[in-house]
Amino acid sequence: MHSRLKRKGYANTTICAEWYTFSNYYYWYLENSIRGWDVDKDMLGANHYSPGTCMFVPHEVNQLFRGGYGKYKKGVQKIYNSWVAKSTYNGVQEYYGTFATEDEAHQVYLQHRQVRIHNLATKYSNYPVLSTALLNSK
Repeated sequence: MHSRLKRKGYANTTICAEWYTFSNYYYWYLENSIRGWDVDKDMLGANHYSPGTCMFVPHEVNQLFRGGYGKYKKGVQKIYNSWVAKSTYNGVQEYYGTFATEDEAHQVYLQHRQVRIHNLATKYSNYPVLSTALLNSK
């Protein structure tokens, strides 16, 4: 996680002082980890890694909270003079339509994202912290 702070997009990310001692992080990891799931800071604590702001989430959930990578709004791609709403989950691209403006495409992307979030909250309802965090997310 310390090496991530050097990556583009992590400039405002911090790590709690407690986790600068590896054994503290390691014991938290052992107590909380779920095999095959990712450590996530975004759902509970935005840009801060700490025991109170991190949780383990399935990769399909973690993908929803990645930042946008282009110069356009998240979920939007410009193709010639049109705006395409789309997303990629688990390596599969989903196209939601072509629109006249970036804002229209982004709104359609957000609507589809909310449906996916609701479905994942239901799928993982046996993990109440995760399910609640999903339902409370934006």
